[in-house]
Amino acid sequence: MRAMVFDRYGEPDVMSLSEEPVPEPQDGEVLIRVGFAGVNPSDSKARSGESARAGYRVRDFEFPFVTGMDAAGVVERTGSNANGFRQGDRKITFLIEFEELGTR
Repeated sequence: MRAMVFDRYGEPDVMSLSEEPVPEPQDGEVLIRVGFAGVNPSDSKARSGESARAGYRVRDFEFPFVTGMDAAGVVERTGSNANGFRQGDRKITFLIEFEELGTR
């Protein structure tokens, strides 16, 4: 999948478009084929390191970090116990765990 990533804190130029492995949805998760993604202030704060300095922590935050919180797309696959979601469902979302967001 194509994803915007950064491998260190800094200005916008630390970000680059990268090919990343497509994640497998885990128990209770869905994989969304993203058609549209947005950048919001939380993305900028993560990239600049402001969130980390303020004491906020994103689960399993490691570099390189896949950014992007707002997305719209179609459910491609579901993990076990992802109740209420089916392949082909159109969804919009606000994600907490950036590493699971990307575009294909």
